[in-house]
Formats: sequence, C-alpha cells, structure tokens
Amino acid sequence: MRLPLALIAGIPLGVYQRTQQPLSYDGWDVQTIPSQNHRKCDFEGISKRVLARVDEAETSTHDGVHLFVVHDGRRARFKEDLRSKCYRVVWFPPTVARRYGQPEFDKELGDLLAFESAWRTHVRPSVDSPLLLPEGQFATDGSTKDMWGRVYGVAQKKDDLGAVAKTVSRFRRRHHHQRGWRDTAALVFVSQERHGTHGLCAWRRRKFTFALPEGFHFNVAHEQGRRFELASAGGARASYSSHANVDAYGYMRGGG
Repeated sequence: MRLPLALIAGIPLGVYQRTQQPLSYDGWDVQTIPSQNHRKCDFEGISKRVLARVDEAETSTHDGVHLFVVHDGRRARFKEDLRSKCYRVVWFPPTVARRYGQPEFDKELGDLLAFESAWRTHVRPSVDSPLLLPEGQFATDGSTKDMWGRVYGVAQKKDDLGAVAKTVSRFRRRHHHQRGWRDTAALVFVSQERHGTHGLCAWRRRKFTFALPEGFHFNVAHEQGRRFELASAGGARASYSSHANVDAYGYMRGGG
C-alpha cells in the first residue's frame, strides 16, 4: 500500500537532536529533514535537500508529498523555489517547531495530518477533475476563476474544505462538456494520454499530489472549428488552425 509522505523540513538541529524517536501516524510515512542551524530554520541549507527528497518521493512508491515547512518569513520564495503545485505545503510556526519530540508537537502534527487526510478525501483531484486543467490557458471568470487558487491555498483553521469542494463542483457544472471541458472562449479541452513524458521533471508529473497518467495532456480545439491562439506557460503565444496539445501546467506539447 502506497502511503502519502509527510515531510517535515526545517526543525532546528538542536531541537531535532533532543529526540531519537521516529514520528509515526496511521496512514502516513513521516520523515524529517532538520535544519543545519541549531536554533532556527536554515532556508538556504535545507532547500536543495528538500527538493531532492521530494523528487525521490514523487518517483517512488509514495502517494504524494505533503511538505511541512518551518517558515522563516520567506513563504512566497520558498513555495516558488519548490514548485509546490505538485504537492501540498503546510506551514509550521517556529514556536511549534521548538516543541518537536514533545506531546504538544505530536498533537499539533496529528491535527494537521487529520486535516490533510480530509483534504485528500474531499478536494484532491482524480483523473477527471477540473483541477487538472491548466489555469493559465483555460478561460473562466466570476466565482469559478479562483478555483485553483483556493485549492493551492486552503489551510487548516483558514478555509472550510466543504466550501472549497463546492467551488470545484460549481466549476464542473459550469464548464463540463460532453467531450471534456468548455471554457468561456469556446475552446474545448479533452484529456488524452498519448504523449510520452520522457525527460519531464518530477514536479510536472503530479498536480495537487495526484500522479498524472503517463503522457497526460489536453487536446484543445475551438468548438466551431475556428483558428485560435493559446499562450504556453513558458510565455510564447501561437496560433492553431485545428488543435493544440497542452499539459496540466500549460506547457505546449505540439499542435497544428
């Protein structure tokens, strides 16, 4: 049975060394990457080690990564550096991190893992979820425009999982098409699994901790067969006469 990985990063080394007992929670593989600084989270020191561990986990038998980071105030930079769209990021306040190995820490982590388990049950996408659509290429507006942002940012004590799940359901009702998904620009996105993923970096093989099927992408065409334009996540914009192939992150995979 594949378990999700709860990866705790940035526990001060001095605190980490006080306990030798591994953390254990039902349904989770819990691992810790301590800071090399005895007193605080060493952002520069742990970032490469965290990336390496995430890549290893995403290409092994783990069912997604939930990264618990002891933040040092640079949250935006940390999330950008770690390509966090492929996994979950949860923030540990330094005051909680200093209780590592103590009952208070165990309870805090247990509560967070319970929330993450509920997130996996009620929000995490499956292969037919609109969350796999590339948010930069699929046109929507109004109350459904923030669907991806709500799911990226949902956190314990901040958001109601039921409300976030309803946002996804509302998007589905509005944009579901008999062959796939229709956006407000009359483009129809139909999921396909043909293009290979050779050479694709690990983070682009998952989205919201969900493992994308081999070669997963969307075939995009105008509903009325017209020529259309689409911009890649890389910034280049191209015109297509019949169709375009785009992956879940908005990178173009060809077309005509």
